[in-house]
Amino acid sequence: MKMKTTYLLLLFVTMNAAALFAQNKPGQKKILETFLDAQNKPLYPVARVYTPTGYWIFNGALVTASQKLDIRPKAPRVLAGNGSSESGFISTDYDIKGLQKIRVGFIGYKVDNGPFAVEVLVSTDKGKTWKSLGSKPGDPAKVEETIAEFTLDNPSKGSYRVKIANASEPIPNRLNRINITEVQLIYEE
Repeated sequence: MKMKTTYLLLLFVTMNAAALFAQNKPGQKKILETFLDAQNKPLYPVARVYTPTGYWIFNGALVTASQKLDIRPKAPRVLAGNGSSESGFISTDYDIKGLQKIRVGFIGYKVDNGPFAVEVLVSTDKGKTWKSLGSKPGDPAKVEETIAEFTLDNPSKGSYRVKIANASEPIPNRLNRINITEVQLIYEE
């Protein structure tokens, strides 16, 4: 029985290691931010938020441990624009050298009707100007999170900041909100 358990454990570890290495090329590294250990920010106005990966700027976004309608505690909630205001966003307040890809996990806020989308932008001048890498729609049924992947066209060894904006369509008298579940920043030094 012990040999069978050891074999199953070895098989499990091997399969998980293969899945892990299949996602990133050799030499690539990943910063994974889930915001589970981020400081609380209970209001939408702009502020810096500390996370274990570094400071992030939250504008039109909040992160709290106690919101019942969020997909999970500490999943940042980001507002969509309403025509008179810019869409809410979160962005790194630090540079990532050699950035190649960004993966964003997100889902529509439980009580909002959708449709939901996220846009990713990058900056090479510390956030003064931004270039869009595009937007991706989310699951309209809000059954599971969407993992959206964005790739830089010509990645260089330069440094980038990343902005994740709510690109959902506004609905009358209400802003469509999304929860961000994770951000993966894939880079090569």
